[in-house]
Amino acid sequence: MSNLIKNDSITTKALKMIARAWNGKVLKAHSTVYHQYLLHTGVTDYKKLKGNLGVQLMCRYDEEHTYFTVTTYWESVEHIKLYVGDDIDQAKYYPEDEKYLIDIQYTLHHYDVLYSENSKQLSIA
Repeated sequence: MSNLIKNDSITTKALKMIARAWNGKVLKAHSTVYHQYLLHTGVTDYKKLKGNLGVQLMCRYDEEHTYFTVTTYWESVEHIKLYVGDDIDQAKYYPEDEKYLIDIQYTLHHYDVLYSENSKQLSIA
């Protein structure tokens, strides 16, 4: 069951956009390779999908690991289903993900976007 806000007064004022957030952890030694892998698999695919409004790839580090977050933005739940199927809370993985990821998360979170502003378009790979 999706964790989106439904039939709530706050939703009526929300933008018509859904954020889908996935998190993954890799060994710090693999961070550059996995970053490139994400760019060439999921990020590239997301940009081609009908109903996808954008994608962000973020990371943070500790002494041993790199933590990646990929957030995609969608027009509707129906558009997400075209990509992942009926169970939109299931993460979609690519063949080599298991080679790098530690503690694989099989579910992810969705959010109703209530406000969004970005005055600068950045595309840093």
